[in-house]
Amino acid sequence: MVSLILSACLIWLLGLGPCMSDQDGYICSIESSSTPCNGRYGLVHCRYLARRIPLYSNSSSTFQAELLRSGDINPNPGPTNEISVNPSKHRDTAPPYDPSKICYTNEQLLDMNHQNLSLPVSVWNTIKTLNINRKPSTHRGCRAGVKKQRGRLQIAKQHHLGFFNGTEVIQPIPVIFRPRRNNSKLSLQINSKPNFNNLRTIKCVSNFNETTLDICLWNAWSVRNKTALLCDYTTENDIDVFFLTETWLYDDENVIIGEFKPPGYLFLNHPRHDGRSGTRGGGIGVLYKTELNLMSISSGIVTTTFEHIVVTDQSRSILFIVIYRPPPSKVNKLKLSDYLVEIDNFIGETAQLPGKHIYLGDFNIHMNEPTKSHVAKFINILSCNNLQNYVTGPTHKSGNQLDLVIGNVDDNLVMNCKTHQNLMSDDHYSVFFKLNRKKPDMPRTYTSCRDFRTVDIDQLMMDLTTELAPLMSIMNVDEQVQFYDATVCDVLDRYCPIQSRNRTIRPRVPWYNDDIHLARRVKRRLERRWRKSKLDTDREAYVVQLGVLSELIHSAKASYFTDKLSSGNVKDTFKTINTLLNTTRNNLPVGESGKPLGDKSCSFIQR
Repeated sequence: MVSLILSACLIWLLGLGPCMSDQDGYICSIESSSTPCNGRYGLVHCRYLARRIPLYSNSSSTFQAELLRSGDINPNPGPTNEISVNPSKHRDTAPPYDPSKICYTNEQLLDMNHQNLSLPVSVWNTIKTLNINRKPSTHRGCRAGVKKQRGRLQIAKQHHLGFFNGTEVIQPIPVIFRPRRNNSKLSLQINSKPNFNNLRTIKCVSNFNETTLDICLWNAWSVRNKTALLCDYTTENDIDVFFLTETWLYDDENVIIGEFKPPGYLFLNHPRHDGRSGTRGGGIGVLYKTELNLMSISSGIVTTTFEHIVVTDQSRSILFIVIYRPPPSKVNKLKLSDYLVEIDNFIGETAQLPGKHIYLGDFNIHMNEPTKSHVAKFINILSCNNLQNYVTGPTHKSGNQLDLVIGNVDDNLVMNCKTHQNLMSDDHYSVFFKLNRKKPDMPRTYTSCRDFRTVDIDQLMMDLTTELAPLMSIMNVDEQVQFYDATVCDVLDRYCPIQSRNRTIRPRVPWYNDDIHLARRVKRRLERRWRKSKLDTDREAYVVQLGVLSELIHSAKASYFTDKLSSGNVKDTFKTINTLLNTTRNNLPVGESGKPLGDKSCSFIQR
């Protein structure tokens, strides 16, 4: 019985390929497959038996490969006489060698490997009946090896029916469709609608209702040759208040002011008093948004070593005191000692003005060198008045800190003070900081209109004709006008009612085009590259792009105003001229009431 079972196992093994013995004396098989590997079939250990069967060279349980291929069980073949195994290495004592038995060489067994040998269904059923086949292992837990299990399942579905009249009969492999596992976290219904109850409402906050004002301080060193870049710099950074020192402007420089003033901004000009008769330079200017309603007030203090202007809003809650101190020279004959005395008295007198104070501007004192005597005295003046400087980095290309933003320690007005090298000027940097005050709301306009695009004109005319039929029977003119007005309004309300619209007025630069937009992008990219690398070549490329952007702005602005002047409309022509000349003065006479104004007009005409 043991010999029969072992022969059946070996028959099944030969159905997959010729059998051979490995070095340890265990049966190995070359599995038959329809896909060759490099022209040969892979040599693997059998995975379908419950355990490996030992085979000794002189064992009585030998087989005849050629007979077993056809399914004839014959337990009498024998191994080759070329194989000699020491019996002492094995557990059983081998019987004496019998040369009458059929033997096979290794080459003969390997040649059989290229033949398609299939296992008959009856032999496979016998092996399963004897319960000596390998049981598939049960996989629990993770999904590792799912693809491998699917491949084994498809191979197990393939049944070889053996040979019938010399022809191999193979049952085709059935197509198996196995859906993916349904993952509740990833499964979504295509036709399902969103559940808006799960959405959270996000409150939208306008950028114009921020709690801080964006303020910039810069020593321009003449704004005459930087009008286009200054206008673009203001709008690009959305600056609320722009304090400028060394503007080099005079009282009647309205044309130049109009060139660098963006739409929606106003400018306060405070030129140097002796600019016409003395040396050039100096001057202070404030560029601000119209909604802030800033104004310049007199401090009542006369200074000789520095220039200053006091700017405040309508409520006078904050006073911006802008200072520019020219450096001492043989021409102005200014002394640093006189400046320290005068600035100490100036701070003490302006402290009496109502409101919170912010001192800012070009003080021309090297605050980065506190060991110097004059710098130490200036720091002592600030500490005695409970003031502090919020600028921390250098504001000049030489590494010195000359432009300052000074405020009271207890006010907490100045935040996020930092410097920025804009390269519009060759020496001074821009100083940006935020003021702890709410941004003004953008101006809004309310308009009322009717939408006539969807109105049936023929039907409207018929209704108007019918409703206005009794008009001619009314004899009083006033009553006719009232009846006509009420009837027309009633008919129009039925067809196209009045719609009220609330629109925010956002000033836009009218000559801005796609070329300027592209040049801006290139400029910002080159600026980022230069600030990252700190190379002179990148800086030079950035400066060249600034010039290209300035030329594009000048050409686009000239083309825009040329088209406006050539439009032919007289009203638009005069309006464009007033914009270019920056003339906003009201030349009409102003009176307290209508009667005095009328009397003045009559007396002027009579003369």
